[in-house]
Amino acid sequence: MAITSGKYEIGPADGRLVLLTTRKGAAAALGHDLTIEAKSWSGTVVVDTDDPSASSVNVTIDTTSLEVLEGKGGAKPLSAGDKAKIKASMDDTLKTKANPEATFVSSAVRANGANAATIDGTLTLVGKSGPASVSVTLADNGRASAKATVVQTAFGIKPFSGMMGALKLADEVNIALDAALRPS
Repeated sequence: MAITSGKYEIGPADGRLVLLTTRKGAAAALGHDLTIEAKSWSGTVVVDTDDPSASSVNVTIDTTSLEVLEGKGGAKPLSAGDKAKIKASMDDTLKTKANPEATFVSSAVRANGANAATIDGTLTLVGKSGPASVSVTLADNGRASAKATVVQTAFGIKPFSGMMGALKLADEVNIALDAALRPS
């Protein structure tokens, strides 16, 4: 099924939105590279195959729904207690009580061949807005894959640091989305 012009919905019912963190610092081997999934999110995608620049994307993520799925590396596997501590730290860092949503609103779409595009827009995170760019690939089966990198400090977020700074979360967090486009 080729993607045709129209309005589509995306969300967790038939897609995944994950955040991928990496570690750095002298004690990086003790920490974990995390895979964190947004369990509640939604988006609207407008596709104009004749004029891709007329296309648009809006995505909203419930930041309170972020859940640690796994931690790679580290001195020991992540326990349920470790995941709970990381969740509490994320909620504190992202100020989820005051800012329970992160949003992306596109401002420009540039086609990169027949099935790919770069989408520029505004990301609002922890109550601060800034530019963001997303690379998207559309598959013939009606699925969209998207990748972006968010620099935490650009939004006033201080990346996690432990062990007196010897273990740090890298400033860049990679975001990956894979979802079926459902006609709305």
